[in-house]
Amino acid sequence: MANLRVGATTHTGQVRPANEDSLLITPTVFVVADGMGGHEAGEVASQIAVERIAELLEGDELPSAETVVAAIRTATSTTRQRARAQ
Repeated sequence: MANLRVGATTHTGQVRPANEDSLLITPTVFVVADGMGGHEAGEVASQIAVERIAELLEGDELPSAETVVAAIRTATSTTRQRARAQ
């Protein structure tokens, strides 16, 4: 198995004062959720997405592409449901 070193950073850009992105780095998956600056509660949506994906892809086993796609779809659905409940 390859040995990887990873790092992560995000940038607010030129328009917004706060960064709404969320990151997830595990031994098997890297996720960047764009907080969609300018949309209401973008930072909340990106955090929900990352947390849900982390829950669904928990463990040290490398997930299949199908499992990752299913996790992203579930995270998107969860984020939308919570936004509608607000």
